[in-house]
Amino acid sequence: LESDEARYSDLSWDDDGRALIALKAVEDEDYEDPLHSVIGWTGFDGGSGPTKVVFDPIESAGFPEGMTVSPNRAPRWSEALDAFHFGIHEVEVKEGAGDDTEEEGAEEGEEEDRPSRPDSDELSDDEKPELVLWHWKDPRLQRAQELQASRDRNFSYASVYWVGPERFVRLADDEVENVIPARVGPWAIGRDNRAYELMAALDGRQHQDIYAIDMRTGDREMILERSRWSNDISPDGDHFLYYQDGHYFTYEFASGQHRNITEGLPTSFINTEDDHNQVDPPIRPRGWTEGGDHVLLSDNWDIWQVPAQGGEAVNLTVNGKTDQIRYQAAT
Repeated sequence: LESDEARYSDLSWDDDGRALIALKAVEDEDYEDPLHSVIGWTGFDGGSGPTKVVFDPIESAGFPEGMTVSPNRAPRWSEALDAFHFGIHEVEVKEGAGDDTEEEGAEEGEEEDRPSRPDSDELSDDEKPELVLWHWKDPRLQRAQELQASRDRNFSYASVYWVGPERFVRLADDEVENVIPARVGPWAIGRDNRAYELMAALDGRQHQDIYAIDMRTGDREMILERSRWSNDISPDGDHFLYYQDGHYFTYEFASGQHRNITEGLPTSFINTEDDHNQVDPPIRPRGWTEGGDHVLLSDNWDIWQVPAQGGEAVNLTVNGKTDQIRYQAAT
């Protein structure tokens, strides 16, 4: 399938075993770390053998300068095998060997007149200073920064490569870092909590701005501002589920339409048994039906099947509230 002086990693098949994907790392004398590319193969079930697809950032038009494919996010094929998803991150350039030696000599001469300081290795643990610097305007508290340091170091921006048109699209950036692509279809959801992160650390209430992102172009639109409870994309990639003001809503990507799918139902999905410091918290949804046409919701007694596009809902368990039986959806 492939042979080169390189390191291959994150080899994985798609769910049906129809396609293979991997990262390829090649050393470059100009960079501190290896430069990565993505290699995919399809057509294993065909008579002519597999077809190889390569995405190399160096040869890609529009790829951000100073970045490369990240080894910290495993690549994967889309469900339709028309694109693959991966992450990108900044790459560090090696310091040039042609530094100005005259300036270095001058600096060394100046340093000769300065009093010498002991090297850090010569100091005992008691003599080494320990400083934790934090600014009161930092959106994340210092303890959170410490706990999330590893995550920050390994962070990468979600991206996609469309095989047919040979088009690279960056999905995440510094404004919307958290992007979750749908398993099926061309849509993704972006989440941005920057405006609310500090207050969330103080009062525990997490808010986010939610964006609908067209993965074919990278265009995005804010669909929810200061959302308290948002869920996930339907299995068919057509709808996004969220909760607001005591009701569940769906957002339809293609039309841009928001629908209140629980309005008028003879029950409530507010979790009155939750005593946390929050207003009208929801009962956690039980998931989507397999095709994504319905949402399964619980009122803490019965399980309701609610159409994603609104309409008549069905109480699947019927007698939960009446007979004080708590039904749970099977997982």
